[in-house]
Amino acid sequence: MNLAQLQSALFSLVTDDGKTTTKAEEFVSGGSLTPDQRVHVYASMFVARTQDSIREDFPKVTKALGDSFVSTVGAYLQRFPSTHFSLSMLGHGFPGFLRDTQTSLLADLAELEWLHAHVFVAEDCEPLTSKSLAGLDPEKFAGGRLDFIPAFKLVWLAHDVRPLWRALEAGEEAVPEIEAERTAMLVWRKGHEVFHVALEADEARAIQALQQGETIGAACDAFAEREAPAVAAFTAIGSWFNEGMVARLNL
Repeated sequence: MNLAQLQSALFSLVTDDGKTTTKAEEFVSGGSLTPDQRVHVYASMFVARTQDSIREDFPKVTKALGDSFVSTVGAYLQRFPSTHFSLSMLGHGFPGFLRDTQTSLLADLAELEWLHAHVFVAEDCEPLTSKSLAGLDPEKFAGGRLDFIPAFKLVWLAHDVRPLWRALEAGEEAVPEIEAERTAMLVWRKGHEVFHVALEADEARAIQALQQGETIGAACDAFAEREAPAVAAFTAIGSWFNEGMVARLNL
């Protein structure tokens, strides 16, 4: 066997995926441990490291799962084995897996935690400040377009998971009952800290319009049903600049 075949066979032995007929004896012999015992060391390390990776990216889901965490992660890895060189991508399918096997509430919590992890390692970008708007012609501004920073994600969840997030973060034993309520959640990084906030539906639609390349004026149409649409629009836009969410203003 060449090196690639040896590596593939060893990986199959370590993960016990049943894809190889190669025996441990073909890799190593001698020493105080048998070949099977040596492979078992790597297998144990693989399981522990993958569990640690999920635990690190989904600390609140880990708490919510409790004693079922190990079996849930084991079942997840059977369906979504690691295929990326970095374990940072191991949890990409975890929210969807929980949606299929657990509850949509737990899946929404996992989705929010995954976005936190994703945004934390997103590319750095120097944001624009509200000073960039000083002296701009209103009509020219309305015809411009905004680009948000890379560490900025908008997601629609089936539940407002913030009460559950806070309860788990505080170590509360009683888990709050949360009814299904479609919620737009914005996750972004400011400096070295990641934040999330629930948005009104119109503000979320305005952001989506901008992400799709619409002009600022067109995006502001999302606020048309507000009592004071212009005030609501510019309040939202001002908050995006003040929170360091905007990367570029293209006029």
